[in-house]
Amino acid sequence: MAARKRDRTWRKPQTIKRNIELYSSAYHFAWCQVSPLQKREQPKIALLLHASIRHQIDEGATDPLSVASEALSELGVTETK
Repeated sequence: MAARKRDRTWRKPQTIKRNIELYSSAYHFAWCQVSPLQKREQPKIALLLHASIRHQIDEGATDPLSVASEALSELGVTETK
C-alpha cells in the first residue's frame, strides 16, 4: 500500500491561498476576454483555460495578467469582447 502513495510536496497554507487568488484572478481576466461567439463555438474553452492556467501556476508563474495572456494565446483567442 505504501508503494502506491504519491510523492507530493506539501505546501504551506499561505502558498495555497496565494495560488487560489492567482488562479481566480487569471481565470477572471482570461474569461472576460473570450467573446460569447467563441464560448458558443468552443464549448470546452473553459476547461482548456483552466488547464492552461493550472499548468502555468504549477510551473511557478506569479502574475495573473501574464498567466491569462499566455493562456489566451495558447488557445488562439485574439479577439476581445
